[in-house]
Amino acid sequence: VQDAEEYIINSTDKFPLKKPLMLIIHVPADQLPTGEIPDLQQALHNYFAYRLNECRRLPPPRRGVSQVPRHHRRGGPPEHARA
Repeated sequence: VQDAEEYIINSTDKFPLKKPLMLIIHVPADQLPTGEIPDLQQALHNYFAYRLNECRRLPPPRRGVSQVPRHHRRGGPPEHARA
């Protein structure tokens, strides 16, 4: 999960946040779930909302030391991850 989160965040840092981005997830056919398909859009939204909330709960950083990832200091998760 951490590698996926880091990849998504690092990829979105290259684009201005004023425009929505689209995240495309490729899943091999043999790994697709049978029956009900999970709502990935909602799952991603929930995950990044949770991470944002966790970052906001951190104590203020000591002078000259940042504990909050760069994307959270800009105002939250990538635009496409917001509902």
